[in-house]
Amino acid sequence: KHSWLKSTLDQLGNEYLAQGPGSELIVNKLTEVVLIELIRINFGREETNSFLLALGDKAISKALTLIHTNPQQPWTIEQLASKVALSRAAFARRFKTLIGLGMFQYLTELRIQKAKELLLGTTLSVDQVAERMGYESDISFVKTFKKHTGVTPRQFKNTSA
Repeated sequence: KHSWLKSTLDQLGNEYLAQGPGSELIVNKLTEVVLIELIRINFGREETNSFLLALGDKAISKALTLIHTNPQQPWTIEQLASKVALSRAAFARRFKTLIGLGMFQYLTELRIQKAKELLLGTTLSVDQVAERMGYESDISFVKTFKKHTGVTPRQFKNTSA
């Protein structure tokens, strides 16, 4: 039913990795398309989906777009709050209420998900993936990855390949 979504996500990943002329614009537009389609898929569901509420909130939706477009960025609550014109406290509270996770927890989970995609879909080394995901050291990346997945990045790549 949504087979084109996988190919769109694949293209999004390819553009992100290529970082060629126009890639940033394509990544931004494809991210918008994916977010809109996810809203459409979930729109008819009866349960309240906090992620949909978050996308409907102008400030949090903008913050999510910033985070998803540049997950490697060393985001702080202060930076994002400033970019969406909220106080630090108001942003942190609204983000957690609507998303169900704190901003740093959400960012970490996103980075781990993207790292998994890079580990399986590219020939990048663990060190290169760590750098692409914004980790200053491969040691902190490996530690965080293992905490969230139960295996090291190398184990993940070897057992999933």
